[in-house]
Amino acid sequence: DPKFVFVHLVIPHGPYVFGPNGEFVDFDKPVNPGYQDQIKYINKVFVPLLEEIINQSPTEPIIILQGDHGAIHASPNDRMNILNAYYLPVGGSYQLYENITPVNTFRVIFNHYFGGDLELLEDTSYFSVYNQPYELTPIPERRPGCP
Repeated sequence: DPKFVFVHLVIPHGPYVFGPNGEFVDFDKPVNPGYQDQIKYINKVFVPLLEEIINQSPTEPIIILQGDHGAIHASPNDRMNILNAYYLPVGGSYQLYENITPVNTFRVIFNHYFGGDLELLEDTSYFSVYNQPYELTPIPERRPGCP
C-alpha cells in the first residue's frame, strides 16, 4: 500500500546533544563543533536508512529532504539557502527548476505524480527576527539551487 510519511528531524538544531557517534554530550558545546558533530551523526544514521528505503521499496519512492533555514547567524539572504534534495522516480527531476522554494515542492510533486492541478506560487522567501516573528521581510532574490 502507498504511504505518505512526514518526518521532522530537529537535528542539527541546538542544543547540540549528540556527538559524532550518537553519544550524548554536554549541550553547552560551542556552535561550530556541536553542529558539525550533529551532521556527522545524522549522516551515519540517515544515509543508510535512505538507502534501505530505496533498495527495499516495491514501488520507487519519492523522497524529499528539506531544511527549514540556513545558517542561524547568516544574513537573511543566506539563511534562505537550505538543503533541498530530492529522490524522484523517472521524469520527476524534469519538473524541478533552479530556484524552487519549499512553497512549491509538494505542488510540483503532486501535480506530476498524482495528477494534481495545483497552481505554483511565487518563489519568494520571507525573513523575520526571533523577537518579531510577524514582521516579515520578503527576500525575493534567490541564489541558484544545486543541480
